[in-house]
Amino acid sequence: YGMSNHPFIKTNYPHYDGDWGWEDAADQSILIVRNIRNTFTEFHHVMWDLGAPKTYAEALEHEYDLYDNLPPQEHFLSWRDEHVYDEISFYGWFIDYWMEGGILRDVYSHDLVDGDTWYMNYSPDHFHELEGAYGGYDEVVAQAGGLPAYDERCANLVSGGCVPLAVISAERFESLTTGPAEAAKMGAVLEGKRGISDYLIEKEAWGCVWEELIINRKGEKTFLDREGHSRRNYNFSEEFLNEMLREIYRLIIKYGSKTWQQQQIAKDLVSILNNHKAALEQEIVEVQNGLRKLTENDFLGPKTRRRMEMEKLQLSNAQEARDLKQRADYKEFFDVLEKKMMEKRIFQKKRAVVREQREIDRKLKRLG
Repeated sequence: YGMSNHPFIKTNYPHYDGDWGWEDAADQSILIVRNIRNTFTEFHHVMWDLGAPKTYAEALEHEYDLYDNLPPQEHFLSWRDEHVYDEISFYGWFIDYWMEGGILRDVYSHDLVDGDTWYMNYSPDHFHELEGAYGGYDEVVAQAGGLPAYDERCANLVSGGCVPLAVISAERFESLTTGPAEAAKMGAVLEGKRGISDYLIEKEAWGCVWEELIINRKGEKTFLDREGHSRRNYNFSEEFLNEMLREIYRLIIKYGSKTWQQQQIAKDLVSILNNHKAALEQEIVEVQNGLRKLTENDFLGPKTRRRMEMEKLQLSNAQEARDLKQRADYKEFFDVLEKKMMEKRIFQKKRAVVREQREIDRKLKRLG
């Protein structure tokens, strides 16, 4: 968003749909961590609002369309399965970038890479331009390595560096019970900061500000204001949930290690991720037990989608066989019915003939 929301600047950088739009105006960072499963639906909604921009300028053209309506279902479905696996990797890659102060890693392997290789992750279009010259992405990653490399912007354009001073849970921030405390963590980052602390309201009022923004929906639009936000919910297949869990496990093990365990931002991150892990594990159980019924509109993944299509085909074939058998059974039923009706009609005709003959006999008897 650039520099439109002082004292905070919102960005998705270094995700390929983010942008370093503030030049050297930022002095420190706060990392907002959202549940991995919720990032996919909201990310697509935002991209649809912005018209799937390729540049920062294109995104600004649609800035005021943000959070208005949910995208058409058919567009969401066509986009979804193609991107989830990649976005799971980008999720952890994004967290590593900020937690490690702008470190340059490969999206998929998380290995250290040089600046040229990392830029291919950040700018896919740039990679396609250089693909022929470098001999392919896998070859470039294999050749990269050595000492850690860092994004020069963190060193040269952010006075306090890119390592976050606080890690905030998006879900806790929205919650009625934990929201004010999570907001207070953000306020604490601003305390004592030159040019900001003089204008910072008293701590006692921070909870009131949170209530006005989150409960009463005052201020700028957010995803909570999107029409239909609470109406549409999607299930995920085990295929995707297990992949999400693998990435969450990786991050928990990494930031729960001895290297990180004394740092408060790592403690907060692991606490947030452990909540996400428990929710994902519970969701897998619900899918396995059938409490969450998967449909073709859910996040399925290629394997699950193929399996469900085959099951649907088999069910259709089985139903067709049952229909044929039922039609055969009905034919036998109607054959028997028709025979009985014919027998009844013959009986009725015979009885009519007998009655008619008796009437003739009575008339003849009277005449004689």
